[in-house]
Amino acid sequence: MFSAGAIGGAISGSVARAMGSGDGQRASALLASAIIIALIGGSIMAFLVINWGHHIYRWAGLDNDLLQVAERYAWWVFMAQPVYWLMNMLCSVLRGTGDLKRPAWAMSVTVISYTFWAYLLLPAPSASQELVMQSAGQAMALSFIVGLICIVVLYLYGQRPIDIHLSAFNPSVLGAVLRQGLLAASQSVMTIIYSLVATALFARLGLHWLAGYGLSVRLELLMVPVIFGIGGALIH
Repeated sequence: MFSAGAIGGAISGSVARAMGSGDGQRASALLASAIIIALIGGSIMAFLVINWGHHIYRWAGLDNDLLQVAERYAWWVFMAQPVYWLMNMLCSVLRGTGDLKRPAWAMSVTVISYTFWAYLLLPAPSASQELVMQSAGQAMALSFIVGLICIVVLYLYGQRPIDIHLSAFNPSVLGAVLRQGLLAASQSVMTIIYSLVATALFARLGLHWLAGYGLSVRLELLMVPVIFGIGGALIH
C-alpha cells in the first residue's frame, strides 16, 4: 500500500507533472528519489517487522507454536521488502510517464512466478506448519525478485522515457514526494490498523475464527488494488 499506492502514487503524479512540463532533469531526480525511497523504506519496514513483529503476534493472541509459524513466514516475506518496494516504485515511475503496459506485464509475471514457486516449494499437507509457512514466504519473496528483474529488463531494453542518473538526486524533490506520499499513507495506515484490531478480537474467539477472518479480510482488501488501478489511470 505504501510503495505502490501512497508513496508510489505521489511518485506517479510528480513524474506525470514533470514529463508534462518537459522537465527531464526533475523527472530524473524523481526516478533517483524513487530508488532511494524504495531501498530505505523497504529496509526500515523489514527491520521493524523482523525485530518487533512478535509483539503484534502476541497481542493478537497467538500461542508459542503459532507465534513461531508466523515469525518464520514473516522473516522470509519481510526480508525481501526492499525488492517489493523497488519493483512497485519503478512501476509507479513508468505509470507516471503514461506507460501502463510494462508495469502490467511485470505484475503478471510476478503472479505467474508465484504460482510456479508455490507449486514447487510448498510441501505436502502432512509437513509441519512451520515448514509450510516458510515455503509460502519463500515463494512470495522469489516471485517478487522475478518481478523486479522483469521490470528492470523491460525498462533497460525498452523505451526509456527517463534517464537513470543517481547523480540527479535532489533532496528538495525527495522531500516534496515524501510530504505528499506520507500524507496519503495515512489512509493505508488506518486500513491496516482496523484490520489488526479486528484480527486481535477474532483471535480471542479461537483459531477457526481467526482463520476465517484472515480469509475474508484478504477478499475485502481486493478492493484496494481495484480502486488503485482506476486511480492510477486517472493520473493521465
